Amino acid sequence: HVPGLSGSSPRLGGLLSREADAGFPPVDATLAPFREAFDWEAARKAGRVVPKERANDEYDAARRRLLEVDAGLQQELSRWRRELRDSSIELWTPSVANGQTTEPFQLAVAEKTLQKQGTPEEFAQQMSSKKGTKRFWTAELRELAGEHLEAKAAEEAALAAAAKQLFARFSAQYAIWRNAVSCAAELDCLLSLARASSAAGMCRPAFVAEAEPFLHIKQGVNLCVQSALSDGQCIPNDIRMGPAPDGAGGGGEG
Repeated sequence: HVPGLSGSSPRLGGLLSREADAGFPPVDATLAPFREAFDWEAARKAGRVVPKERANDEYDAARRRLLEVDAGLQQELSRWRRELRDSSIELWTPSVANGQTTEPFQLAVAEKTLQKQGTPEEFAQQMSSKKGTKRFWTAELRELAGEHLEAKAAEEAALAAAAKQLFARFSAQYAIWRNAVSCAAELDCLLSLARASSAAGMCRPAFVAEAEPFLHIKQGVNLCVQSALSDGQCIPNDIRMGPAPDGAGGGGEG
């Protein structure tokens, strides 16, 4: 509530009021659960809602499972780096247009390493190659790759379900958001009119209590058109909408 506005500007005072069933609705308590549910900044950057830890049990479980599988993949990578004494060995995943490869995490080993250390029996399934490098799946990697794909799909499903639940909770508070947006939009209009009317050559409108609404503008200028013109000069026009009693003012000339 802003002291003094209720008398000098009842409409503006009403919009800024935080009293129950009047003006801008109190949204802090309603927004609090949404602020705790996910990282807003991360959602802005990623374009998707990812629940914070402990905010959604289903997503937490799916995420834990995916991390467990990925940890197993890293253990398998470390094993072969030790076995072949080559820290440059890596897990390679082919790039595909839709990002949904069915053959991820191939063990990429330099041919010179294989020549020096020999090709292990576990490397019976060669998946792909490029100059100087061969890529393999061991039985363990094949199994872990499949588990990763399943865990990733489960995570995506849990993520979609969590977002759906979040949007449903948000929509349940529709009346609050509608009132808040309505107040904010009207405040924006009033502030824009106040700023425009204070510019040189402009004026403030005069409001008249009449049974039928009307709008009279003398020497009016469209601010959007004016700002779009290189010299800022446009021809003013009079506008008369609706009946008005003789002598009624629709605003000072400007």
